[in-house]
This record gives sequence, structure tokens and C-alpha cells, in this order.
Amino acid sequence: MVSMGRTTILGAFGAALSLSLLAACGGGGGSSPPLPGGGGGGGNPSSSPSPGATGTPVGTPTPRATSTPMQSPTPLPTQTPPPTPTPLPTPTPLPTATPTPNSTLTVGTGDGQINGIDNTFGGIGEEAGDGDYATGGQGPTGSTFGPAQIPCLKDMWNQLPYHVHAFIGMYYNGSEIGLPDGVGMADPRADMTFQGIPNWTNYTYDPNNKSQPGCFYQMHTHDPSGTVHIEAQPPNGLTQYGTLYTLGDFLGLWGVPYTQNSIGPYSGVITVYWSGAVARGGPGTNGEVGSNYYMLYNGDWTQIPLYSHEVIWLDIGPGNPVGSSLPNVAFWDEW
Repeated sequence: MVSMGRTTILGAFGAALSLSLLAACGGGGGSSPPLPGGGGGGGNPSSSPSPGATGTPVGTPTPRATSTPMQSPTPLPTQTPPPTPTPLPTPTPLPTATPTPNSTLTVGTGDGQINGIDNTFGGIGEEAGDGDYATGGQGPTGSTFGPAQIPCLKDMWNQLPYHVHAFIGMYYNGSEIGLPDGVGMADPRADMTFQGIPNWTNYTYDPNNKSQPGCFYQMHTHDPSGTVHIEAQPPNGLTQYGTLYTLGDFLGLWGVPYTQNSIGPYSGVITVYWSGAVARGGPGTNGEVGSNYYMLYNGDWTQIPLYSHEVIWLDIGPGNPVGSSLPNVAFWDEW
């Protein structure tokens, strides 16, 4: 049943029309009044214009949760600076490859000079101290001596083309010692002036028959200058740029007693300098070997090869010149 309260306002026509519409819509009646705000019209009259339909109020949005402020990052611990590295020690500069040659001292050799104190060894030549020791080369002619089989010949005139010269010098506790003349001769006569050259030993005699000449080994000395003459028929085409004998061969032929700490009557720590395994004589050279070529020899010094213009210094004991402070050597012979 439709409430008639609404017909007093709308009139009979409106009531009939309303009924028709309601019937057509299939419902709409009921005892409950419409919910406020439902539909587009109706409601209690008012002098104020009906406000437009008010939508369902949007609920007050839930406020965003206040974000927890980011914690300030824990500052990294201050790093301990690495320790300053200990600077490496400044390396000791290498010695100059070619030190200045000795500008104050040059010894000439091979022309009758006496380099050092003479006649201090035990050779049994005609002049005391000269020549070989009794255990050294004593001939006879045609024999050979030592492991190197050094021949002893009547003369040296036919021994070219191999004819070279080396130098052996000695210092003992600061004093230069002369190498004897007549080493490698069986048996040498006293030295003399020979063709204008002083202090020269040029002849030998047979110790068993002094009216007969003795012999010359292919390695020998003529004066106390330190020059060693090597004259040979070279084997296998050896040229004068090659080497035939060693320092040990010479010492053995001389017969001087020696150890790693003594030579003849002189004993002490032996330090050896040499000019290298190279021939420094020959055409185009001036015959002088400067002390800038000298090198300390490490090893068995008896094995030093004797090249043309090889220089060997044997320092025995303390207080001797060393290295480039040793004398330069000026050879009289081209080779």
C-alpha cells in the first residue's frame, strides 16, 4: 500500500502516474522511507535549493606512516695510515768501467830494465838468484819439461812465427820485487850488456860441460824487467793472438816453490790482478797496457793464460798498490 502523504503534495494525477511507474519498475514500495540522499529527488521541502547529491564521503586517508628516518651511517673508522716505508739504502755506485790509468807511474819492460829488487830468489844460474831453481827446467837440449811439455832447444832463432811477450810483476808488503833473468834457461850465464841492452842474459852453458852451450826453453826471461818471452812453433796454426802457456806453466818451469799464500821466500795473502784474456799486442798498438785494464782475478791464478802483452800483478801481503793504482806497463816489443 502506497502512502498517501505524498499525494497531497503531487495531486491525483501525480499519484496515478506514480503508481503506474512503480508498478512498471517492480518494487519501490515498502514501509521504510527512502534513505537520505537516495535517488535524485524527493525529501522534505525546503526553502533552500536541494544540494546536489553528496557522494559517499571518501574516508579520511590513513596517514602514511612516518618513515623511520634513516640512521646516519656509522662513520667508518679512521684508517691508520700505512707506515712510511723505510727507504732502500742508496746502492753503492759501481766502479767506473774504465778508471783513469795511473798517470804517475809506468814501468818499461823488455829492454834491460830492473823493475823491483833484483836477485832475491833461489835460482842456480851463474849469477846468484838468476835462472831456474834446481827443481825447475835444467835441460838437457831436446828434452821437455812439465805437463805442458815445454821443449828445451839449442836456440830460438827458428821459433817464429809465434813470438809473444807477457809481463809478471810482484809486490811484497809495499815493495816491488824483480822477476829474475835467466828463468827458462839451462844454465844461464851472468847478465851483461848485449847489443846495447844492459842487464841482459843471452847465453847458456851445459852445466855438465861448460864449454858447450846449454838450451833455452820456449818460455824464458832475458832481464829482470818482468818480461816473459814465449817463442814457439805454434801447433794447429795458432796465431800470435792466441795463447800457448799459463802462469802455472811458467812457475813450474822456474821451479820456485809456491802455494796459494806464498811465492819463493815471500808469504802472505796473495791478491792477483790481470789485464784480461785477450792479446793486446800487435800491429797498430803502442805497446802500453794502462792500469784501467786491470781486473781482480778470482779463482786459481795459476791458470791465467799468457797472451801477447798480458799483464799480471801478484800482490803478496798488505800495503801494496791495487787495481788501477798499479803501474801501467809499456812493452818494448810489438807483440
